[in-house]
This record gives sequence, structure tokens and C-alpha cells, in this order.
Amino acid sequence: KGQAVIRNQTDAENAWAQLQGNDLILEKFIPYDFELSIISVRGQQGDIQFYPLTLNRHQNGILRVSQAPYQNSVLEKAAQHYAATILNKLNFIGVMTIEFFCVNDTLIANEIAPRVHNSGHWTIEGAACSQFENHLRAIAGLPLGSTATTCYSAMINCIG
Repeated sequence: KGQAVIRNQTDAENAWAQLQGNDLILEKFIPYDFELSIISVRGQQGDIQFYPLTLNRHQNGILRVSQAPYQNSVLEKAAQHYAATILNKLNFIGVMTIEFFCVNDTLIANEIAPRVHNSGHWTIEGAACSQFENHLRAIAGLPLGSTATTCYSAMINCIG
């Protein structure tokens, strides 16, 4: 899915050929323990709600399974702090997701998605108000819905 791991010159040449010479971004490889997402929503009045942390598992560079809630109050508090800081600094309205690598109980931001996100598809049945409905509520100026979970949930990404 447009990604390659480069360990030597041959890997670089193969990646360049595979990715067809398009503009590329080189990132440092981070050996992480696991990946978490925090899905947040900010309304027009600055009110913020958070869905619980979501544990993500990948296969071949593609998200395969997301499980929620991932219960770790220390990591959740840190993720919420980072998300709120970004939402407020940008005066962002709507749903935003941040993916984090967790390395030795430290969060390192991997991706910021200013939109509903596939790691939050579980919210359709697993939360009182889904990320999709809350995004619409936020941009329409309506009160935000509850992000409370209704059960333990998982999303399995079936790609045909």
C-alpha cells in the first residue's frame, strides 16, 4: 500500500521501482510495541469529546483489526492531552484521529487524520454516538453526542 522498508541500497532501488519514482517521504523506522488511536471530536463552541483508546493491529502495512476500548488510564490521559492541544491550537471543528506508536509506555504520534478514521469504524455499533454522527453534529453546530462505549468492540478490515 505504497510503503516499503529500506535496510540497504538494494531495498532502496526496489522500493523506488515498486513505487514508480513518485515523490516519496522517508521516515525513520521505529520499532514499537503496539499502535493505539485516539478519536476525538471538537464542536463549534470548543467542546471536546474523546472515544476510548483503540488498539490497532496491522498486516502487510494495512490495518486489519481495531479493538476498543483499550484500557490504560495513563496512556489515555496522555493521548487525550495531545489531541486536545492540537484541536484547540488549530481551532479544528469535527472528528480528528491520532495514531500513536507505543514504545515502552511512551506515545509517539504516527499519523494525524483530520477526519473520521477506519480505526474508529467500531463506533457505529460500539458507541452511543458514532464518529460519523459526531462529525456531522460538530460541523452543523449541534451538541456533540456521547462517546461512551456500549460494549467491547472490534473492527475487522476485510479487503477483497
